[in-house]
Amino acid sequence: MRVRWLLVFTLLVTLLGNFGVTRATSAAPANAAPAPAVATCTPYPQTSGATWKICLPADWDLNPVQNVVVLAHGYVVPGDPLTYQDTLADGTGTPMSDIITGMGAAFITSTYPRNGLVVLDAKADLVALVNYFTSLYPKTPTRKVYLAGFSMGGLIAAQLAEENTGKFDGALVACGIVGNFRREINYWGNFNLLYRAMFPGVVASPPVSTTTSITWTTTYSPSIRAAASANITATQQLLTLAKAPVVTDTYTTTLQTGAATLEQLAYFSFLSAEESAIRLGGNPFGNRGYWYWGSSNDLYLNRHIPRVTASPTALLEMQKYDTTGKPTIPVVAIHTTLDPVVPVGQSLLYYAKSQLALNTNVTPLLAAQYGHCSFTQAQVIEAFGMLTYKVTGGPLASLQAASTFMSPVEMAAEVQKFTALEAVEAAQQLHVLTTTYLPLVVR
Repeated sequence: MRVRWLLVFTLLVTLLGNFGVTRATSAAPANAAPAPAVATCTPYPQTSGATWKICLPADWDLNPVQNVVVLAHGYVVPGDPLTYQDTLADGTGTPMSDIITGMGAAFITSTYPRNGLVVLDAKADLVALVNYFTSLYPKTPTRKVYLAGFSMGGLIAAQLAEENTGKFDGALVACGIVGNFRREINYWGNFNLLYRAMFPGVVASPPVSTTTSITWTTTYSPSIRAAASANITATQQLLTLAKAPVVTDTYTTTLQTGAATLEQLAYFSFLSAEESAIRLGGNPFGNRGYWYWGSSNDLYLNRHIPRVTASPTALLEMQKYDTTGKPTIPVVAIHTTLDPVVPVGQSLLYYAKSQLALNTNVTPLLAAQYGHCSFTQAQVIEAFGMLTYKVTGGPLASLQAASTFMSPVEMAAEVQKFTALEAVEAAQQLHVLTTTYLPLVVR
């Protein structure tokens, strides 16, 4: 499987060099995003436990088009209250509803019936929401219904785009777990065990599923950050072993983003493990036979790191959370290149899937920046402009002249870098299978 992906990515380097996504060079608006009008929103509690929210722009009744954007939000830890999770993750706290209604479209979303790994339930919930919205506001001949999914919501949006429900016309898939679901589970699972091996006792026991994001922030985050600062060498090795990204332009930013990466990955990998195992029917992650590289003493690490076996039931169940790469509607997939929670390889793999399937509906856009789903308002608007172009075939006037996303040439370089890392990983694991190591020397 790994060899096949390497061959695909070699092809993608060539494809992206001639990719049919160009930046607007004329008739484009100014770089600054327009100030959105405040949306008028109404909640609609459901018997399922979910609460739907419908937000309309001020001139909705006068708009002959009446487009709709449906938000699929990301993972929320089981102990937290149900939430819409509908603000930008760029530090501004800008409501997505204000951005969308400021563009003249309706914005609708749901808390989902419960938190956690809720992909399958969320899809049915969002389809029901669209049906309800249509009963309140009958569809106009020109209306388009767009999906927008972030993180786990990106997977929800991608699967709905592939299932041909007839409810949606296009999908914006942002920082999504769309390339390979098991790969993401392995990324979080490896980090979990590596952290316990290299920072023993910092997180003394797995937080139970009732732990909230607030208690995590007050109880666990300070210990994680303090331990990272106290042992910079271990932090650097852990990030290397886990293949987790940081910003390396200065020593200060390396330390800051390194600590942030550790904290975010600990948050998701620790708080999701118990609930995901219950939902999937067993432990979905296994590392028996895997050799970890990059520590100061790999022999010692591999001897002492916990080893677990994935449940066959969970491995089978995880297939329901994968994608085919065959969306029936246009999909614009955006990702930051230094995403510490859902690595950019997920979007690259999804595009590779679509190319293997000879599907032309997937358009990738990469932003060269750090953070999970940390897109700016301008980038969200630009991505929607591209999606609108792909759906309606209209002009590219809604895109910025000075795009903050990578050019096709820059994306090709990103693919080459990812391909090289995959090749090294494949070679290292093959080397392990063909090498007899000397007895362990304890440091």
